[in-house]
Amino acid sequence: MDSTAPVLAKGRTSCDPEPHGHVGSALADPIPCGEVNRTHIQALLARCIGYAHKNTFQPSPGPVNWKRLVRTACSQWLGGLILEAAERHQWPVPELALQEARWQALQIRQSNLHMMQRLTPLAAAFQEQGVELLLLKGAALNLTLYDQPHLRPMSDLDLMVRPQDAGRAAGVLEAMGCRRGPGLVRDDFFPRFHYEVEYTTSDPKPVRIDLHVRPFRPMRYAQLLPQDAFWQDSRVVEFDGIGLRVPIDEDQLIHLATHSACHGHSRLLWLYDIRRLVDSCGDHLDWDRVVHMSKRWRLVLPVRETVSNVERLWGPLCPDHVRGALDAEPVNWRDRLCLAQAPHDACHPLRHVAVNLLCTRGTRFRLGYLSRMLLPGRDHIGQVYHRRHRGWLVCGHLRRWLHATASLALPR
Repeated sequence: MDSTAPVLAKGRTSCDPEPHGHVGSALADPIPCGEVNRTHIQALLARCIGYAHKNTFQPSPGPVNWKRLVRTACSQWLGGLILEAAERHQWPVPELALQEARWQALQIRQSNLHMMQRLTPLAAAFQEQGVELLLLKGAALNLTLYDQPHLRPMSDLDLMVRPQDAGRAAGVLEAMGCRRGPGLVRDDFFPRFHYEVEYTTSDPKPVRIDLHVRPFRPMRYAQLLPQDAFWQDSRVVEFDGIGLRVPIDEDQLIHLATHSACHGHSRLLWLYDIRRLVDSCGDHLDWDRVVHMSKRWRLVLPVRETVSNVERLWGPLCPDHVRGALDAEPVNWRDRLCLAQAPHDACHPLRHVAVNLLCTRGTRFRLGYLSRMLLPGRDHIGQVYHRRHRGWLVCGHLRRWLHATASLALPR
């Protein structure tokens, strides 16, 4: 759909008369029905959820198509947040739109509670085996930042262990009945070259678990980050009688910013996490540590880029001297190339491999990585080519290379 077309559901191309209300001038200018485009309504949605955790709000005239706004929020699993903002500030959202937001908030609540309930026995099993566990992203944020389970949706549990504990951690999950996800290019690709492996629980309602040994996908970050990154100074929070380790707020900010940048800031939720985290910390956030650790971990570029995106949506995020320190830090071409490619890795596998080779160090490491990418194992080829006949392995390799070569013609 053209980006200037009205944002409508189920392929509709015209604007029906729908209820309009009024919202603050800080949210948007008047939006005539029929001129609402994707960019405009996305900006309006960002400003609306920006008020979800704030008590202050100054209304002024300005019509808003609430039905369409709520529909857009729910399409991005932001129904809980738009509901929180609407109820907190008593916006004139039509009842049918509120019901849609409430229904999604209930779905998010049930899903989050189910995943967190599965986390408890998993964490206990890790502790029994002496394997340290660090929660990342959704699970960590739902324990520390969001006070209600219907606000911040999760699609999986992100659990990080130390690289030397990867084998024992996999054993714990398999002993708990978890099934390993799709195989990587080789059985030994994780944890040396890849940052995570996928598992699912054996419940009637399975929960996906991403077992990390490093926090980010790009191999450059895997080499540059020290082994204690995000583990150092991490804190323990209590949940259901179990102590669960999460990054401290400053490190959490760096992690969320880098994760968002590596995915091209493709989800509004990831940027809002950062806005809400900074607002909740207030003056207690140690910005000097954020700058220092960003420099030490060579993550200044993704942090700087994400700060700019958050400020473009919700205004100033950090003090001027912090922004000045981030802007003044030199960034080399490898850092820029790595971050520019990261959001496109899935669509452009050959470029992904080339950038990894250009941006990592060590001849033996790069040759080991390249050999595994060129000659994957039978299990991986079996996922690419499902038919079984004489010569299927050769056909699988050919199909894999044809797919990779065709991706070169795709736009960035």
